[in-house]
Amino acid sequence: DRGAFLKQYDAALVATQSSRPETALPLFEALRPVEPDNPAFLESYGRALILSGRNDEAIGVFRHAVQADPGFALGWHRLG
Repeated sequence: DRGAFLKQYDAALVATQSSRPETALPLFEALRPVEPDNPAFLESYGRALILSGRNDEAIGVFRHAVQADPGFALGWHRLG
């Protein structure tokens, strides 16, 4: 159900923006199978990974985002 997805995604974003990756990451990980190739979702997930110190995983997620959409500028920005 799209509404449930958006509610959980919003909660994950709020947790990330509040510097609470320990709350955000389980939400993102539960949602990832629903939106596995959505670059905006992947970028948000990657930011939560960085906040938790999981930088190598974040790089992999950002790479996946730009592979899914080579024109996704924010993904390229996150990769440096």
